[in-house]
Order: sequence, then structure tokens, then C-alpha cells
Amino acid sequence: MKFLSTLGIVVLAVAIILGEWRGSKSKKMRAAMAGITLAATLLALLLLIYPGLPGPTRMMKLLFGRLDKIME
Repeated sequence: MKFLSTLGIVVLAVAIILGEWRGSKSKKMRAAMAGITLAATLLALLLLIYPGLPGPTRMMKLLFGRLDKIME
């Protein structure tokens, strides 16, 4: 079952990259779009394989939680 989910995530990522690649003329824009999409795909696959990983909200609280208390 995880294999099908993994395959679905990868197929969607490739479809997004190909669709955006055709619509963009700039090499910088293409590189940025592909990089962000690949990073999001990697995170999705990691969360699929290891569902117990903390999410991005928890990570931000760990990084900036004390800063919020200091600023008040």
C-alpha cells in the first residue's frame, strides 16, 4: 500500500514539474520551481515512511518558541 502511495506522490511531482516547466521561460524560475517541488516531494515521502516525525509547526515552535517569550 505504501508503494502505491509513494508512486502516486512521485507521479504527481513529475506532472507538476513538467506542467510548470513548459509554462516558464526563465532558467532561474525553472530551477526554483523544480527545487521547491522536489523538496516538498521528499518531505511527503519521509512523512509517508515515518509518520511519527514532527510536522513543520512543531519544528517552528522548537526554533522560535523562546524568541516569542522574550519579545513579549
